[in-house]
This record gives sequence, structure tokens and C-alpha cells, in this order.
Amino acid sequence: MKPPPKTRRLLLVNPSCEKLGWERRFQLPPYPLLLVAGATPEEWEVELADEHTGPIRATGDFDLVGITVMTRQAPRAYELASHYRERGSKVVLGGIHPTVLPEEAQEHADSVVVGEAEPVWPRLLADLEPGRLAPLYRAPLPEGDLLRLPPARRRIPRNR
Repeated sequence: MKPPPKTRRLLLVNPSCEKLGWERRFQLPPYPLLLVAGATPEEWEVELADEHTGPIRATGDFDLVGITVMTRQAPRAYELASHYRERGSKVVLGGIHPTVLPEEAQEHADSVVVGEAEPVWPRLLADLEPGRLAPLYRAPLPEGDLLRLPPARRRIPRNR
């Protein structure tokens, strides 16, 4: 009898930046990460870690860690990427900073998503399974109806 497939674990991270000031009081949920979670098959166990709302639990056996990066978050994102890679997780960076500077981001991750993650996310996850994660996934420019994107997954356990 064949054993049941191993549950795959994904951690999605919204890193903090050095100075938040007034922004700390007006934080919105990291919606792009909720969209990525929505594009993730249900058999994956997904956790969300948002450093704007609290510290990230540094432990955990994750198959993949996805980190969204705006330029002001880059130093912290690269620090977190290094942390999780040292523990054996594959790390993918996405967001505006890796989209503009993919070569820089590739120095800190196993893979980088350029552009919107949702169109390339299923292929990235499929490539991860047999150990063929590409160093770069480039999303096609959006055409037509953007409402066809998978809905955001709003009920995700917080990583604390």
C-alpha cells in the first residue's frame, strides 16, 4: 500500500522595515500574500507571518518560504531568507523590489518571481516537488480580465 503524500508546508512572510513610525498604526493585511495563498493548492499547509503585527516564529519545518519585498524591506527580507535557507527551506522572493532588481534578489534566494506571482505560482510549486526550482520565474504581462485570478485565502494561521 502506498503511503499518503507528505503534507507540504508554506510560510508566507511580510518582513518589517527599520522605521515604521505612524505606519504601524495603519497596517493593512499583506493582501498580495493572501492572493499567493489563494493560488496555492489546498493540500499545502499555509502560514502567514507579518512582522508589522508581531514577531515571526523563527522555527518550523517549511518546504518553501515566500517573502514579499518592497525596497525598504529588502535588508530584513534578505536576513530572513538567509535564516530559513540555513535551516533547509527553499526561499522564493517576490514583490516590487525583486521585480526591479532580480539579479540582486537572486543572491539571497533559491528563486525569484518577477511580476505577479499568481500566474507562475502553480508551475513554481510543481517544479519544487522534484527539486527543479528555477532561479527565476517571470510572469507574463496581464492581459484581459484580472478578475480571473484565484481569490485571496483569508483564513490562514498566523506564524507566532
